[in-house]
Amino acid sequence: MTTEARPLLICADDYGLTDGICDAIIDLVSFARLSAIGVRAGGAVFAQRAGEIAALDRSVALGLVLDLAPLAGGRAAFAARALVGALDRDVLAAAIERDLDAFEARIGRPPDFLGSPSEDHVLPTIRGALFAVLERRRGRLPAPFLRDPTERIGAVLRRGVSRPAALARNALAAGFAARARRRGFAVNNGYAGYWRRNVPVPVPTLFERHVVGLAAGRRRAAPLLVCRPGYRDDALDRLDPDAQVRVEELMYLSSTRFTNLWEALRLVPTPHPVG
Repeated sequence: MTTEARPLLICADDYGLTDGICDAIIDLVSFARLSAIGVRAGGAVFAQRAGEIAALDRSVALGLVLDLAPLAGGRAAFAARALVGALDRDVLAAAIERDLDAFEARIGRPPDFLGSPSEDHVLPTIRGALFAVLERRRGRLPAPFLRDPTERIGAVLRRGVSRPAALARNALAAGFAARARRRGFAVNNGYAGYWRRNVPVPVPTLFERHVVGLAAGRRRAAPLLVCRPGYRDDALDRLDPDAQVRVEELMYLSSTRFTNLWEALRLVPTPHPVG
């Protein structure tokens, strides 16, 4: 058990995709269970639901989850093309600019952080486009912090779930955090957000393995826990074959079992990796 309070970024992703996801995230904010919200600016209901989070105080960070991978071919094929330099950097930059503009237009300010599904933004080619866009916009916005999916190998192995995905993204993100810091962007130090949803392990146990790992050891910045809660509705069922798992995540995050874990580990939710 830790002996001093430790910060933890608790981020719920996908705000704007469906009403059920938006409702779940708003409820968790009202229960004081989140310190960050990841927005999908191209989501079907983002324009209608943006005002509800734009009014939140700054104790909850509002960030942009860039969705750069086309549906055709899937995310794995997209990542493979990024690795071999087969993506058009100008097209990527235009997509990033588009999402940033949509976020700022609806929220009324720049995002507090940037991430992406599977954290694709750390991949070669994509990271270059991202840094180029941020440099062009630097005078217009405070520097957002950038989500970094790397985690200690020992922590990944001890979790016992989604090891291949987490270890692969660790390798692919090599150098990203250092490059971000050199350019004046803060990054989280530690990450949990990859886990297979079809493992025979209850959602509370999965979360607790991740949180205990994030709480272990000293870190120079706060670690990041990414969750994806939601209420089921027709739109979510069409979008996500694992919709019920989103409900289970919501129930756990809403529970006293989750807050009891915070207290036992002396964790303090924070909206920024650097205090």
